[in-house]
Amino acid sequence: MPDELEILETGVADGGVWGQPFLYSDLAHLIIPAKFYWERFDSGRGFENGYKHQNIARLSDELRSLGVPHRLTDLVLEVKLY
Repeated sequence: MPDELEILETGVADGGVWGQPFLYSDLAHLIIPAKFYWERFDSGRGFENGYKHQNIARLSDELRSLGVPHRLTDLVLEVKLY
């Protein structure tokens, strides 16, 4: 998921986690993993990598409270908007 500062009212900000802006109205299918691998190279710190865990169960609770249909498994949360 984008960082909190990247989440705008009508879309995701340019740069950051997604790399480019997206309007929410342009998204049709979201698959949000419970865990993913990341890596980056920083000239000051060198190569960094690791795993990011996301609380998709909590996200599912929030979506359910808003009436957003979705599917939740142990591995992913899926939202189909079509």
